[in-house]
Amino acid sequence: MSEKELWALVKRNVPGHLLRIENLMGAGIPDSHLTHKGKTVWLELKIGKGNNVQFQNTQIAFFNEAKKHGANCKVLMRKNDLLYLIDSEVIINSVYKSIKGDRVSININELSKAWIWGMPWKWNEIIQRIYE
Repeated sequence: MSEKELWALVKRNVPGHLLRIENLMGAGIPDSHLTHKGKTVWLELKIGKGNNVQFQNTQIAFFNEAKKHGANCKVLMRKNDLLYLIDSEVIINSVYKSIKGDRVSININELSKAWIWGMPWKWNEIIQRIYE
């Protein structure tokens, strides 16, 4: 599965005004911005490969700055048949190692504060967690 396919899955199942903004803005901006019933969230989409998920340093910096100003930022990751929803604060506070200078890698097994769903996915619960 690609991030494009994950985005299509989100669009089919998550209500609200959903915008895919990847590559339209500056470095580090999350892939999408969602608004529903007065609540907004920046949502970064990831595909899990192996035991690690990779972020650009600019993404970590965006999460950190946005959180300082009260923004809701989350990461939705799919790895095989599992969906992970991770608050950006967990990413900010994770122990990560630098790879290739401008990227960081976080071990998926260290994301103990992630919400994890197996198939069939419970979209009502996922939607609630995305917007809270």
